[in-house]
Amino acid sequence: MKIKLTESQLKRVLKEVGGYDSPEVMATHAGPLHTVISSQTMELLMLVSKLTQGIRDEELSRTELVNGIYNLNEKISQYVHHMPEVTKEIYVDDDFKTVVKSFISALVKINKYFRMLVGSGQNDGGTFYTGLSFDMTQDELEEQVAEQIATLTDRIQEMGMMIMTIHQRFNDRTSSMNEQMEFEPKGMDFWLEELSEFAIHLENGVYDKHDELSFDDLTEYDIEEIQGILEDAMEDKSLNDNERTLVFEYGQGIIDTIQRKL
Repeated sequence: MKIKLTESQLKRVLKEVGGYDSPEVMATHAGPLHTVISSQTMELLMLVSKLTQGIRDEELSRTELVNGIYNLNEKISQYVHHMPEVTKEIYVDDDFKTVVKSFISALVKINKYFRMLVGSGQNDGGTFYTGLSFDMTQDELEEQVAEQIATLTDRIQEMGMMIMTIHQRFNDRTSSMNEQMEFEPKGMDFWLEELSEFAIHLENGVYDKHDELSFDDLTEYDIEEIQGILEDAMEDKSLNDNERTLVFEYGQGIIDTIQRKL
């Protein structure tokens, strides 16, 4: 049978949602709130993809099909129960909140329908399945599932594109904050004070910050730190040429004194 949501569509959607093999990798590219939404959406879409592929390739037994519907709907139930509370925490990106709510609404409809197809009950023998699926042929059941999943296509693609947009916004905001912190003018007194933290350990031309056993390794690190301070100071546009020269010579003098003991 043909299913409306094709494998190529699913692959494109999954790529839009993150392009990663696991939620753990995705989690390194966004803030905590966006990570929760992205990872839970990815987990849900992986189950959608698995069931879709099985139906399309006609490789599922009836038992596997029923199990697949039940397991997917359990994940959908968890998603629609938990995600509204998470969505309330979206304060800045209103378009993101709107898309997530639309996705949840579409899932709620499928969740209700799948529950009618495959429900569950308990008796002395344990858990058992109930529902309309037991009055359908496998082809009829597959057709119903395919049609329901197909109704999600636009919402999935919309969600995927929005998550990628949010990731980019987060990265842009983070980069902008880092650039502002990195290139904010400090002034000559600031850089001299930074260097003085190392200069206070100079006594009679000898650098005595570390004991003999750890001196070489730790002092090499100190030199790298001083060099980093000097590089940042040279980028400070609030310094004039004379101030840059003064800061550089002060820092380089500390380095030269330290190196005489190495």
